[in-house]
Amino acid sequence: MSDRSAGAARDGQTAVPHAAALLARRMGTLLRDPRFAASLVLFLALIVRVGLVAGTPRGPVAYDEVLYDALARNVLDGVGYRLDGYPASVPEAYAEGPTAIMAPGYPVFLMAAYSALGRDLDALRLLQALLAAFSCVLVYAVVRAWRLGPHSDELVPYVALLAGVLAAVSRVLTKWTNLVLSENLAVPLVLLAALLLLRPPSRRRAVNITAAALALAAATHVRSELVILVPVALLWVGLAAPRLRDVRLRAAKWRGRDALWLALVFALLLVPWTVRNWHQLGGFVFVRSFSGPVMYYANNESLPSVWAMSQGQTASMPPGAADLPPGDELALDRFLRSEALSFMRAHPDRVARAAALKTAEFWRPIADPWRTPGDLGNSLLPGVLAWWLAFAGLFVGLRRPRRSALVYGMLLVELAFVAMFAAWERERFRSPMYPFELMFLSAGVTAVLVALGDLVRALRGRDVPAAARRTWLGLGAAAAALVLL
Repeated sequence: MSDRSAGAARDGQTAVPHAAALLARRMGTLLRDPRFAASLVLFLALIVRVGLVAGTPRGPVAYDEVLYDALARNVLDGVGYRLDGYPASVPEAYAEGPTAIMAPGYPVFLMAAYSALGRDLDALRLLQALLAAFSCVLVYAVVRAWRLGPHSDELVPYVALLAGVLAAVSRVLTKWTNLVLSENLAVPLVLLAALLLLRPPSRRRAVNITAAALALAAATHVRSELVILVPVALLWVGLAAPRLRDVRLRAAKWRGRDALWLALVFALLLVPWTVRNWHQLGGFVFVRSFSGPVMYYANNESLPSVWAMSQGQTASMPPGAADLPPGDELALDRFLRSEALSFMRAHPDRVARAAALKTAEFWRPIADPWRTPGDLGNSLLPGVLAWWLAFAGLFVGLRRPRRSALVYGMLLVELAFVAMFAAWERERFRSPMYPFELMFLSAGVTAVLVALGDLVRALRGRDVPAAARRTWLGLGAAAAALVLL
């Protein structure tokens, strides 16, 4: 071979790695671009959800859907916020007259949708598909703001992109799109509140805190149990939220004032609905008047065992309920709450054991979070494996303990609530927190891929260029997401 041919061969050999490195750098830049990544998540989420609505037509509303739909339609028809004229499986006291059986947030959303789109449930479900796709973008944005990722901040964009992709294809989050249920509004509001709380406060602190309080109040008006997030937000703002370099904004007095302002704005936003309930129902109601039945169904003497308590295997009224004034839902709510609290005080051991069972049931791996072929794939790969990877992601978050306090607090408070009260419909109670599980899952998957990459490099005894490493990490994370499909 001539010298010229040999030189050309060497140039060709060096050109291939150079081209690969150049492609890797370009792909890495593209994957780290927030606009590209958010657009990708939005597009994928829309395809999945619009495909579900178009490919799975549904008939009339059923079960809890009837309640939300009836309340919205009656208000639009001038009847008022009541269930009159609609068959609903609820205690008689709630069936006629003014009511607060459901929080008003989602019925108000339905009223706006029906006014703008007509009373077409298919159009409503398409609107919910848009809202759910926006929720997936919020998942991406929350991870970016939280800076969740192993080792260094250079991996955060990939963790955020993977979390957004997992949210886009998750059955747990996708299925709500086709249902007329409040999860469609509760999930994006919780994510929006988390994003606002994770943003570093600027000199316009009042605007930031007011926006966060508005998001929390809106979420509480959609699902009243989400009030449990308010103490977590107050502790975050008052103790752990990051501050600017300005010394005045780092002072402890500003933290206390911010927390006080958040609490004040949140409380003021609850006043209109509270005043309405006082005038219409004749007494104080915190958002909805159904907390007593929820507590009673899970804690009462008719449940034969601790296991029955953990499953909530009763919906029958106690004998004393028949003596209450007919149509007085506040009296029924107070009576059932009193019965539940009396039972809990009389049997603390049974309550504690049932709480442990309910907690274990609530946090069990979901068997079918993504659509996969075959029973083995449904039960092992996306269920148990994904759960353990999410658990690994929790430890990844410990490297930023101050920022981790927000989401850990949300998960722990939700867990305590479920342990005491939730005995059925666990997936509904879990759904507002489920996007955070996907964030932990993405962090766990990324950490595993980084560890495997380190092992391969150690075995080969050589380093991989940083750009190529980041790109292949992103591609590996995307491949892992597709495998979980």
